[in-house]
Amino acid sequence: MKYKKVPYKNLNNKQKENHNFHKLAQLLSLFGFNCIWLNDDVHGADLLSVSLKGNVYKIQLKGRLTFDKKYLKKDLYMACPVDDGFYIYPHDEALKLFQKRFNQTSSWKDKGSYSTTTKYENMEKYYVDTESKEVNF
Repeated sequence: MKYKKVPYKNLNNKQKENHNFHKLAQLLSLFGFNCIWLNDDVHGADLLSVSLKGNVYKIQLKGRLTFDKKYLKKDLYMACPVDDGFYIYPHDEALKLFQKRFNQTSSWKDKGSYSTTTKYENMEKYYVDTESKEVNF
């Protein structure tokens, strides 16, 4: 059997999530991490990332930059694909960078969440790709 590459846009949502998990796991493996997919969100986490030193990080995987009130105070990292890498950011810390920007939006006020595909300069410190020298947790 021969298989051709499938364009990302042709994947359904669950397939995109699976695809993004494997890309993130491969990327983090370059820094000595082992990623473990959780079948059921545990305290908001889709996966655990375990360092060679034994540190465990809870990560929620999203398709785009996302903040949500349900993730507050859970010591949770978010990861979303951007270009050929990922933003990997501490939810509560990064939220402080944006809260004034979307605090009055109906999405945040009514639904308690905000997401965007816009790239922001102040998120560059959280960007990781195969050319990055380090990842910060």
